[in-house]
Amino acid sequence: MGANDAIPGAGDDALMIEDHSSLPIVTRLHAWAATLPSFAAEVVSRADITRPHIYTQFAAVPDQVQVARAKVTDWIQRIGLSTAQGQDVVLAADEAVSNAVDHAYPDAPAR
Repeated sequence: MGANDAIPGAGDDALMIEDHSSLPIVTRLHAWAATLPSFAAEVVSRADITRPHIYTQFAAVPDQVQVARAKVTDWIQRIGLSTAQGQDVVLAADEAVSNAVDHAYPDAPAR
């Protein structure tokens, strides 16, 4: 049984920064939280990873928004959210990823 098998919805989407894939998910989550600003690290450290969740990493570039949306949509289908709930989650994730793309590299030339 792998580190993610006991966590509903974790599966292949529970990828962490630096690919610490051989470590337990709690260890990977805390390693990632250590790289965040303190307010974000606190939120991550309080996350209930026994609940269905998805964590994956994408480059903050426009062509990755659709990839992220597809991953979230697939995860929603696997955990069985209702259509309305799924649409809300996809919208929130899409907004978050789009904001990351828009604001991650403020000094980069416009595309």
